[in-house]
Amino acid sequence: MSFININRLVLALSTLLFCVPALAQPAQTLPAKHPKIAFNSTTFDFGKGIAGHVVEAAFTFTNTGDARLDVMDVHPSCGCTVAGDWTRAVEPGKTGRIPLKLTLPYHGGQVVKNIQVRTNDPAQANIALTLQGDVWVPVEVEPLAASLGVLRQGEVKTATLKVTNRQNHPLQILSVKSDSPIFVPTLHETKPGQEFEISIVNAGEVEEGMNQGNIIIATSSHAEATITITANCYREPRVEVMPLQIALPDTIMTQDQHWMIHIAYHADGDLKISGLHVNASKVKLSLMVLRPGKEYQIDVLFKKGFDPAANGQAAVTFKTSDPKSPTKKVTIIGRKY
Repeated sequence: MSFININRLVLALSTLLFCVPALAQPAQTLPAKHPKIAFNSTTFDFGKGIAGHVVEAAFTFTNTGDARLDVMDVHPSCGCTVAGDWTRAVEPGKTGRIPLKLTLPYHGGQVVKNIQVRTNDPAQANIALTLQGDVWVPVEVEPLAASLGVLRQGEVKTATLKVTNRQNHPLQILSVKSDSPIFVPTLHETKPGQEFEISIVNAGEVEEGMNQGNIIIATSSHAEATITITANCYREPRVEVMPLQIALPDTIMTQDQHWMIHIAYHADGDLKISGLHVNASKVKLSLMVLRPGKEYQIDVLFKKGFDPAANGQAAVTFKTSDPKSPTKKVTIIGRKY
């Protein structure tokens, strides 16, 4: 047979295969008696809600089948939506409810939330519900948090909140208070009855690490009589050590391994490091100066054969010349991965 004839034969067989109609998929066979769920509507529009408030909704459904309907699960798409005590079993011809509560965000605009419902209806095992509406912000505060960022030793920073009246009548700011002595607010009215600015500064001794407080704004608005804004700042430690813990695989080391401990000094003057010590065998410490008096690095060398489990409460310790932070410690642990 010639090469041309073989090609013609292949082409003919391919054409024949494509021309054979696909076998029809068998239709889903339903039980003789089965439940059937029918919602009045799978979309609930709550209209207009106030930012930060809670709106309630309820979806009503009927079992139009001839067997008991079970609603096994109601799963909202986010944590801001919570399902209430829904009707879990509905006999034929009866109705049920799925109540929901939605906490609206603090920004304006349209909001759309999805809820998945799982049932024993063989034709509708999973159903998607939609909860939607518009969020109205009668008194808008931007930004939604007052962050002073990172504070160095003796540093004072300012964060500014802008308050805008979105109502059709004048607004009064009755008071602005802080529940923390660290954050001190001051009110300025920039456009009478419409626009305001609140300046927040840090005051007094700020503790090392993260600090938080609340700015409470009392207004003349009936819709938003009280607005609470979070204020925060991070105070750098005088002697910052990273990491504070070295986590090693909980096995005997088959080769040498280096870890670095970084030390930074954020106070005035210079810092001196001394007395490096580790209470474990097969570990060697080396101190490196990156910026004299301000930045150091400790090279922790774990030698081949080091066993984290056998060394118990192992730790790297050292002394500093800072009177408020004279000793520092970095623990060494074994962890199963």
